[in-house]
Amino acid sequence: CLQHGTSCHSSREVLMRESVMKKIPYSIIIGQKEVDNKNISYRKHGSEETITVSINEFIELLKDN
Repeated sequence: CLQHGTSCHSSREVLMRESVMKKIPYSIIIGQKEVDNKNISYRKHGSEETITVSINEFIELLKDN
């Protein structure tokens, strides 16, 4: 997979780094694995842990915050 002359992996790293610099509360990752399992993987600002939950669980998380 190429995107703007770089690999998707490199592009994801850049996007994740940008989200940290901009202090975006949640970085959402939706790849083929998430699509197949109807999940969302996310990383909360300030954490390096990636958490995978159902779409409904993520919506509830956003409502609670």
